[in-house]
Amino acid sequence: MKTFKSEYTFPDKITFKGSKTSSLSEIEPRYGSVEGGTNIKFKGVFTETDLSKYKITIDKINCPVRSVSTSELVCVSGPRPGLHNSSLSIFVEG
Repeated sequence: MKTFKSEYTFPDKITFKGSKTSSLSEIEPRYGSVEGGTNIKFKGVFTETDLSKYKITIDKINCPVRSVSTSELVCVSGPRPGLHNSSLSIFVEG
């Protein structure tokens, strides 16, 4: 895992604080069904615990968040049209 400086200040008055930044260390399971319905667990450090702040997509398909804590986030995969290279996007509002 990369280690970053704990705080950066950018010219346009944006400040990055490591203590406010989530980090991802593990994803389970590694594979799931194309039919969807798989609980996907993201393990790491999550600084936001409000479900409504998260938008997760896997292969551009919404993965609704079922639960979140400071150490684990769980979403439920949606159905896919078939097998292909995967993509993951985790957006946290705020």
